Amino acid sequence: MELSQEEAQSAKHMLKSGNKDPAIMGDPDIGFFTNKHGLKIKTFKWLVKAPVGIVFIVHSLNSHCRFDYLKHNATILNNEKAVLNDGDNFYVHKDSWIEELNKNGYSVYGLDLQGHGESDCLNGEKTYIKEFDDFPDDVLQYMNTIHESIVNEMANDNHENEKNAIRLKKRCTRCDLILKDESDTCCSNEDQIITKGLHLRHPEQNQYKKPDYNIDPYKTPIPMYLVGLSMGGNVVMRILELLSQRKYKYYNRLNIRGACALSGMLSAKGIRKKPSWKFFYIPMAALSSLLFPKSRFSPHITCETFPYLKDIYAYDKIFYGKPITNKFLYQLLKASDNLNKDIDKVVKDVPILLIHSVNDQKCSHEAAQDFYNNLKTKKKEFHTLEDMEHMITMEPGNEKVIKKLVDWLSDTQKEPKEKKKKLKKTSDVLEIRTPTK
Repeated sequence: MELSQEEAQSAKHMLKSGNKDPAIMGDPDIGFFTNKHGLKIKTFKWLVKAPVGIVFIVHSLNSHCRFDYLKHNATILNNEKAVLNDGDNFYVHKDSWIEELNKNGYSVYGLDLQGHGESDCLNGEKTYIKEFDDFPDDVLQYMNTIHESIVNEMANDNHENEKNAIRLKKRCTRCDLILKDESDTCCSNEDQIITKGLHLRHPEQNQYKKPDYNIDPYKTPIPMYLVGLSMGGNVVMRILELLSQRKYKYYNRLNIRGACALSGMLSAKGIRKKPSWKFFYIPMAALSSLLFPKSRFSPHITCETFPYLKDIYAYDKIFYGKPITNKFLYQLLKASDNLNKDIDKVVKDVPILLIHSVNDQKCSHEAAQDFYNNLKTKKKEFHTLEDMEHMITMEPGNEKVIKKLVDWLSDTQKEPKEKKKKLKKTSDVLEIRTPTK
């Protein structure tokens, strides 16, 4: 099917990185998919070879995934002021959260939620949505697409391995390169292997060998993790609630091994206490969402603890700095209420990590703690930050937060191995005790 000129132009724009030099932002694979409303959703992949896991990142309100999880090409002079270095190459992979995840063996997948970043907008209106659950639906659709591509790739690899099995004797025993004949030699030492850009077949020496996860082949053969900031934290937790519902059973083949909410918008309890919201904005939200759905009455919430962030927001050409639409505001309030109303539906076997600052002015620490206390999941952890505020992926001290996240991801992978060892030991004991006839 041929694309119209307008569609072709739109698709071309979708594939731009946002940087003049994509290498500075880690040279991600960029693409898009079409969601259930016919909107093109922009996607990013920062891939590593033989990943130990896949991390899906979900951004915050008005933002986009590059802004929240990459470094910014600006110099912070003091707590009040930041100076732009290069606006054409604003997103920087080096020393970012994405680089740290990549360095620890995780492929990172991100998307700009509909109405945000460079994804399409419903009715052409920024931060305007039909309902909040459209966000988790889009993330699940993207995750399912990745699942399909990984399973198909591994199936193709297995097919290739089967085809080449009869020629094992004609391959180099060091680098697996096909040889001309039985007497031909290839790699005699490590230097030759490195010079050729090849990798050893032996798993203990070859970091690029695909790990044998030895899990249910029905599920994604690589562990998947969800990480969401602020509103993205709500999206991530909502996904865990939706997965237990009948119409979402199809997505249970996704091998989700953990979910983390950073400064998560997990309850409207904190904002409901503020007089301006309690007596004006909240009572008006339902009415204005019906009468003036695309108007923007909600106020800006300022960066009180780290004012220099206002400069960082302003330097970003893609970040949307205007207030959200009235309908979106009402959907956010409903989303927080629904998240708590359906908390018993959260899937019980997925570990959860909540990271929240006591000084958070946008999403209440107390409300997040209440949400955590009501969670009935088997393994959960609440990590409190003392000296940060809300945008904890970019504020001073964010290096400690990403370290905490990486350590937690690593711990979730140790558990299944230990459990497997314990089961094997039990099985061996039972085998020994079984009397012979």
